[in-house]
Amino acid sequence: MRSALWPPLAAHALGCAAGVHKRAPSQHDQWVRGARARPDTVVPVQILFAEDGVDEAASELLALADPESRSFGKYWSAQSVTSAFSLSDKDIVTILEWAQRSTGLPSSTIEVSPCRCRANFNATVRQLEALLDAEYFVYKHKRPADTALVCDEYNVPDAVSPLIDFIIPTVFLLPGHAQWVAPSNLVLDSTEV
Repeated sequence: MRSALWPPLAAHALGCAAGVHKRAPSQHDQWVRGARARPDTVVPVQILFAEDGVDEAASELLALADPESRSFGKYWSAQSVTSAFSLSDKDIVTILEWAQRSTGLPSSTIEVSPCRCRANFNATVRQLEALLDAEYFVYKHKRPADTALVCDEYNVPDAVSPLIDFIIPTVFLLPGHAQWVAPSNLVLDSTEV
């Protein structure tokens, strides 16, 4: 679903300072690092937004369960839950502008989920590496023979860092869980290195 809150790229720029947002553990249990990923391979990307208003929402939810409260026994609509936990429109636009500017993707290809909790888009490994100032490798799991696209660490601008919980694919490896499984054309062969 395309978000109505995101107009074409605005003129203001984010600060350039960036730092490591997440770093992989030194050892990935049962996973073996392979070759660099092909830069032209297209992969699905998710930027998961940080939750906002958790403390306030917790108080409100406790009031729903308190027989002494005026809110007792009431419920929250899906919209109320979304409003309570999602980032502001301004913060979401900041993330979307950074993603669009860093990858060069058209704004129409980066979508905000209906829950306003993540941005979804497809990017090449080259675009993903530019977005996150990272290098991607293909990891293989020893038993289930899963393959995954992983980086050792990734960076985001300081202005965006507190707005993002995490990004997929990046540093996480969980066999059998919802992670992107690499196609066979992901790895560079030795003649391309």
